[in-house]
Amino acid sequence: MRYLLIGITVLFLSFSCAEKKDVKPVLDQSARLDELILNSVEKMAQNINKSGFESGFEIVLDDIYLENSRVLTPLSYYLKDLIISTTLQTKLFKVIQSMKELNSKKDDMAFVVNDDSDIDGLLVMNYFIEGNVIRLTFKLNKGDSREILFAADTRIDKSLVPDSISYVPGNFTRYTNCALDAPVLAKNDFKTMIWTDKGLNGLYRKDEKMVLKVKSEKDCYVKIYHTDVNGKIQLIFPNNWEQKNFLKANQAYKIPNEKMDFEFEMGAPYGIETIRLVAQTYQFTDLESANFEGSFRQEGNANDSATAKGIYTRGITIKPVKDVENSGPIQFSEAGYTYNIIEK
Repeated sequence: MRYLLIGITVLFLSFSCAEKKDVKPVLDQSARLDELILNSVEKMAQNINKSGFESGFEIVLDDIYLENSRVLTPLSYYLKDLIISTTLQTKLFKVIQSMKELNSKKDDMAFVVNDDSDIDGLLVMNYFIEGNVIRLTFKLNKGDSREILFAADTRIDKSLVPDSISYVPGNFTRYTNCALDAPVLAKNDFKTMIWTDKGLNGLYRKDEKMVLKVKSEKDCYVKIYHTDVNGKIQLIFPNNWEQKNFLKANQAYKIPNEKMDFEFEMGAPYGIETIRLVAQTYQFTDLESANFEGSFRQEGNANDSATAKGIYTRGITIKPVKDVENSGPIQFSEAGYTYNIIEK
């Protein structure tokens, strides 16, 4: 969001120095789009009043995703910024904040269970591309239940969105059809989570650095796989620079941290990428005598579910733990995460 706001500021400064004929179309676009969104928000406020809520309705705004995919794009940030700055900061509602801001106060984003009892509503939005129209869906859920207080669509002509704002990653179709979009393990024996310095979902630009964060509710050993835009999979942790892959229970770890001699730098190819954490309570068989010479270990390509499952679960073995009496079988867990990389 910070980068988007900077970009918008620079954009408007450049318009202020331009000739009037260059300014008017852009301002008209913004004004018309604001009006469309404002109309939907006002309808939502009217519906809340009819439901018996008093003034000062407290609402939390979640991120805006592409087609229920949990994928964020530049358009996601652009629309959210418009909604916050032009409509929801009116007197229609009492408190407006993002779900990420709400969750970030709860144990550093880890194991978040949304406690909705202290808010009146959660506004969930997605957008869908339908020809020359972008359909933005509004769904307001009651804070203490899953009851839907309001649901509506706002249709936006693509011409109202600046050309510089992209809204569909180039590999979105492959991503939605790929096994990576669904869990590849049948169940989890304990809870793990992986996220990044930009939250549970994020938008990165070329040359930005990414820091992964992981946490487990049990002592365990972990492997982290990265799948790029073209489906190439590599084991990025442990690696040649850091081979210690043991996590203590209920501690958040940064990868890389300040003591590790590597970093994750964003770059081409651009689009949706996937990170998957695989964990178990005993060291992985393929890491017990692993040779980490060279860069990250290449694992193949995930173009079908069988390949993806075979790669991700490599080294997982369900068997009694040796040398530990009555400890039961090895337990395992997995967690996934996606983010979007754009060039600028």
